[in-house]
Amino acid sequence: MSDEKYWNLMSRYVSNELSLEETEELLEWLGDDPVRAELLKELQDTWDKTKNYPENFKVDTRAAWQKLRSTIAVEKTDDQVRRIDSFRWIKIAAMVLLVLTIGVLSYKQLSTSGLIEVETLAGQHKELILPDGSKVWLNSNSSLTYEESFNSDEQRTVKLTGEGFFEIKRNPDKPFIVTTGRTLTQVLGTSFNIKQEDEGNIKVSVVTGKVSFKSKDNPVQELFLLPGDAGLITKEGYVAKSSYEDQNFLFWKNKSLTFQNSPVSQVIKTLEGAYEISFRLENSALLNQRITTSFDNASLNDVSDVLEALLDVKIVKSDSVYLVKKK
Repeated sequence: MSDEKYWNLMSRYVSNELSLEETEELLEWLGDDPVRAELLKELQDTWDKTKNYPENFKVDTRAAWQKLRSTIAVEKTDDQVRRIDSFRWIKIAAMVLLVLTIGVLSYKQLSTSGLIEVETLAGQHKELILPDGSKVWLNSNSSLTYEESFNSDEQRTVKLTGEGFFEIKRNPDKPFIVTTGRTLTQVLGTSFNIKQEDEGNIKVSVVTGKVSFKSKDNPVQELFLLPGDAGLITKEGYVAKSSYEDQNFLFWKNKSLTFQNSPVSQVIKTLEGAYEISFRLENSALLNQRITTSFDNASLNDVSDVLEALLDVKIVKSDSVYLVKKK
């Protein structure tokens, strides 16, 4: 895991958003260098002093980073390079990290365009309530943008980048429209998930209600999706409709997984995506076995214990891969 990811873990640690597994991983990383532990302490102290900041507190994160860079910049004097001492750097870094954390998790007013934007960093999630009472959960590395005039416009329109789950408050007089990439998703009152995949495809999965899903470039090929339906529009504009039997794609939101007589191949693939890990099986015949189980806010260790019992195997971590071996 990169240092950037650990910085994100630290910012989530002080706001009590880490899972037990993430906390253990962070503590192990901190133990490798006392300077890192000092950084977390400074960050925690600073965070505690700012708990009473209003939710709409706004910061200029770009300026904060520029200030950090200028402060820790290499200075040349008599052809010798001098750097600030590490302890001072810790204090500055802690302050800037806190500023970035508050800035990312707060509403940002884009004064030049009259827009409001909410965004998340890697590993962060955020729940927000829109002016009409609709709820949105943002996955990591995602953003939601809408006009200040959201409630007074003829239709409720938001722009999503990344992935988000929506629970829309019904209003027949004002359709709710989500623009994602080159697609439009329109509803009156329903709940659904939209995911903008890395390769540019857009996928909508409906949990309740009815959804219209179409491409801006080819609105004639409109999909009408009901609960259990999923629509996909590729970056090339191809449209496809399918169905799903479980809601494991919502693991990022509810930390819950359910497998009902599922092949191990499917279970492994789902776990790899959910926990961002990789499995390697010594015996590929295991992939054809079927298991029934469920996990609710379970750590990766708990998941491994269950799989070992169900499959009669031993799971050992080797570097970044989890090896599934015979006992």
